[in-house]
Amino acid sequence: MKLALLLLIFASILNVPTVLAEEVNPVEVWALLISGDSQATCSNDTQYMYHVLTEHYQVDGIIYLDVNYDRPGVNDVANKVTVRYAIRITLAEWADENDIVFIYFSGHGAGYNVKYGKKEGGRYDTSTSGYIDEGDEIKENGHWVGIDEALCIETEKGARVYDYYWDDELATDLNYVKGRIVLVVQCCFSGGLIDDLSGPNRIIMTSTNESWYSYYSDTKEKMGDPGYGFSEWSEAFIDALHGERAYYDVTTHEVVHTDIAVDADYNDDGYVSLWEAWHYAWNHDEARYAVGHNTCPSGIPMDETPWFDDDGDGLPTFKNGEDCFDTNGQGDLAKQTYLGRKHTLSISTSTGGTTDPSPGTYTYHYGTYILVYAEPDDGYSFDYWILDGVKKYDNPIQVLVDSDHTLKAYFRWVGSGGGCPYVYTWNGLAYVLDNNVLGSCEVNGGADVEDFYRLEQAMAPHYVGDCFSVYSIMLGEFENEHSYLDQVRLLVIDHDSNVGVAVTSEGRILTYTDPNPPISAVDSYGDSWLHWLLEPDDNYYRGYPGDWLLIDFGSLDVSQAAKLILRTNLEWKEKTCIHVQILNETGGWIDTAILRTRYHWSTLIVDLSQYLPNPDGSLKIRLYFTGIHKIDYVGLDTSPQQNIQVYTTPPILTKHSENGKITYKLLLNDQIYAELLPGQQIQIYFTLPNQPNNKTRTFIIYIEGHYQTIK
Repeated sequence: MKLALLLLIFASILNVPTVLAEEVNPVEVWALLISGDSQATCSNDTQYMYHVLTEHYQVDGIIYLDVNYDRPGVNDVANKVTVRYAIRITLAEWADENDIVFIYFSGHGAGYNVKYGKKEGGRYDTSTSGYIDEGDEIKENGHWVGIDEALCIETEKGARVYDYYWDDELATDLNYVKGRIVLVVQCCFSGGLIDDLSGPNRIIMTSTNESWYSYYSDTKEKMGDPGYGFSEWSEAFIDALHGERAYYDVTTHEVVHTDIAVDADYNDDGYVSLWEAWHYAWNHDEARYAVGHNTCPSGIPMDETPWFDDDGDGLPTFKNGEDCFDTNGQGDLAKQTYLGRKHTLSISTSTGGTTDPSPGTYTYHYGTYILVYAEPDDGYSFDYWILDGVKKYDNPIQVLVDSDHTLKAYFRWVGSGGGCPYVYTWNGLAYVLDNNVLGSCEVNGGADVEDFYRLEQAMAPHYVGDCFSVYSIMLGEFENEHSYLDQVRLLVIDHDSNVGVAVTSEGRILTYTDPNPPISAVDSYGDSWLHWLLEPDDNYYRGYPGDWLLIDFGSLDVSQAAKLILRTNLEWKEKTCIHVQILNETGGWIDTAILRTRYHWSTLIVDLSQYLPNPDGSLKIRLYFTGIHKIDYVGLDTSPQQNIQVYTTPPILTKHSENGKITYKLLLNDQIYAELLPGQQIQIYFTLPNQPNNKTRTFIIYIEGHYQTIK
């Protein structure tokens, strides 16, 4: 039987930021940034966009073209040939239907200034694309004619001579590219691109409309002022994505943060959609006269009007002498489109082990699932994780990267006679450390002992057939012990979901339903610990040698049963125990049970039915400590034994990590031992009837054997 672990690591950078459990074809983001002019502002705009995308977002690939080709991060000089190649060839090869292609241009634009009747670089339209405004933009010689707009790309640095990248050419090139296209254009007359480029699954944002200019940073600003060095609309749009205002240092060619926060997250979902970024820019574009009331040095108002289209209808546009807007509304696509921010996962460890991935800080797409394994060194065992301040016990642990996370693995030294070997359970993905076993042989002079332990970690079948399933555990040895295992059994209990199951140290399987909490829990110093003992939540009482904890259950009917339920673990001194004590006739405390705890949390049960109530009629017990032990839950169950189905099964296959198949050694109490030395493991497989659909399944392991400390 071949088993495979499929880890789906995907990026959710597009659409409403909802994480899916599986993603067959992950969303990837590809970007093309173009500065079409050696004028500083154009390069500054693209530098700012490059900074935000590379430092604050997760982008799978960026092509950065600039006439000022010596700017940081630039891949190649911007000219008409390199731009068209980047779109028709590179982006077409990179992107598939599930991806985002983000294109940003800052430079000069060519078109027609309707107010002054000036054809500023535009040309009479010869397109036959059939969009609503073609052939009716301006009136000339008594009839309406169309104008083509263009992106102006300087032929070489400082030349002030331009190649025109016409809207019809750009429309043809974009048809080579699959996926969702986001086109953000900062130039004069840029709104005129919409009628040619609009289409399904496209978002087009322009800094102005079809018939007017676009503006760079106000000349009154000085270097160091927020917004200095950028185009007015682009500054606001990129600020929205950035989450902070910035300015451009013209001496160092660096984007400088100002620590002035920008909040464009209007719906407070924790993310800025492209629709929200566009609206922020609309409201903060100081070249839009309604916002900034600014004028050019000549006194002409800066009244650029940003345009937007994402529904593929070719609107807004300029038709028959006036702006035509989209009466059906816009924004549905942009509201669902997010550029996924980078998030980090910082992994560290305590002494005693490492992790896979190894400790360090990693950057992932939003929505990625990361599986992290804790790997203890010889002599140590995995104890727990701290994930963002919260204790976790699963190993491996799965982390959803939906924000920045910190994860630390903690390990515990168990090598010096700490109750080895350890048992691991198969959880469907890996063997997960559960707890130490055979601890009582520390006080048994090296003779075989019997150990019954209810497994705490979840178990999943290794294989499921029509009638039977195969389950697996693993036994592992750490440093300084040599284990001798004589026989192993797996006990499986099927029961109702409202019934709990535990096992006594003698192997009696007892049920409990809804244990009663104590009414008081006071330690030997008079302090109350009741709050810490009401739930199994890792908030615990720690008892030291000589301490005791007096538990009072008040007035309960114990005529049918009195079963004490504890959740405990051992912190120090493996040869020590918790003594469960009751009152005798003279008011003294006597032992009814001596409990050995384990190195990880475990559930213990003690049948006190023949001891409670006490001679004075009370339901008080005392827990007396001879070592350092922790308790985080105490309850007294008074329900009768419930109906359960118990299966006891021997191994069907046992594989030693060095000695191969040794199944026969674990079948009988015959002192023919399976041996474990430090660093070795035994995988053990059991066959059981399939779990009934209406039942919960609990597992108990029985092990007979002993271990010796290696001197």
